[in-house]
Amino acid sequence: MGKMEIKKRRGHFPCRVFRVKAKQIQATSQKIGHDFTGKTPNTIENLLKLPGVWRKTANLVVTLGYKKSVEFV
Repeated sequence: MGKMEIKKRRGHFPCRVFRVKAKQIQATSQKIGHDFTGKTPNTIENLLKLPGVWRKTANLVVTLGYKKSVEFV
């Protein structure tokens, strides 16, 4: 694989990731507004229902945002 091809591939990847993240952020914001009356959920179970939120993110939101202790898996 030549240097030009590697540069070309690297140039396209961040744009695609950015679009996916942007769509997930929009969908998450809408779901929080609609399903949780605009408040960020404070339980891992409810956080995991949000698009783009995985276990690690849910654990961090609960422990750092709400100062609750949870078991990290």
